Amino acid sequence: MAQFYTLTSVSKMGDPWEAHGNSIQTWWCEVEGEKWPVSIGKKVGTSLHVGMNLYGGLEKARSKKGTDYWKFRGSQVPEGTERPKDAPAPIGTDFEERLAKLEAKVFGGEPAPVDTTDHSDEPISLEDIPF
Repeated sequence: MAQFYTLTSVSKMGDPWEAHGNSIQTWWCEVEGEKWPVSIGKKVGTSLHVGMNLYGGLEKARSKKGTDYWKFRGSQVPEGTERPKDAPAPIGTDFEERLAKLEAKVFGGEPAPVDTTDHSDEPISLEDIPF
């Protein structure tokens, strides 16, 4: 049965693969309320982040090594169903990497490296702000 699943951890797994003319990236995730990990395939360029809610169902699967896991099968959210609010994407996600590539394309040169360090728990003072 389809329902919303909240992602509690996400990481890319392996290289993208081709299916029906699309490049697909497999993500290895954990979702709220499930003990087994979840395999999610998304088109390359689509990113997942902790706190994101996905609608669909889970199908039991077993790896060649004998690990039990869920395969996520996305579904269309039924009309009239209220979607839970996603947590915002953390700093350093795919958006910043795409922005750096766009700036390099517009202004020339190589994309600047993106600092993906989470500084959210570090104190900040007015002297740290450059304006």
